[in-house]
Amino acid sequence: MRITNVYSKTRLTPDQKAKEAQIRKMFQDWKPGPEELLESGRWAGPIMVEGQEEFRKAIRRVRSYRAAQGLTLKDISTRCGIDVATLSKLENGKQTNPTLFTMLLYVGAVGKRLHFAIGERQKISLQISERRDAGTRSKGVRQGRAKGEMGAPRG
Repeated sequence: MRITNVYSKTRLTPDQKAKEAQIRKMFQDWKPGPEELLESGRWAGPIMVEGQEEFRKAIRRVRSYRAAQGLTLKDISTRCGIDVATLSKLENGKQTNPTLFTMLLYVGAVGKRLHFAIGERQKISLQISERRDAGTRSKGVRQGRAKGEMGAPRG
């Protein structure tokens, strides 16, 4: 069986293209910070990435299954086609963002299967810690200042 990755170009409808163009135009001059963007209602807050610890535990489990079977990283490399250095980085936590495809190959080469679970997450509370003056843009630049215009000298 041959496994391949298939990526296709995203095709946008004319309405999606128009909306994207409108958003790009809006952000050409307006460079809000996270607090300002959140307050504007155009952003719901950060997407919290959870599950890293469970992911690390799963990799440690697969590593222990491999060791219990007496398999070396070279054996796993031969089975799945991932080089030994990459497998070592994966098992030792140095590869922090492996692809799903890499994980499927690695787990399958050990003779196990990867299982996913989806559950509710806790609601986070995001509080505004600093608020800029209404007349400033991102990084404290005054809104009325033209591009390239220098501010008053500091005394």
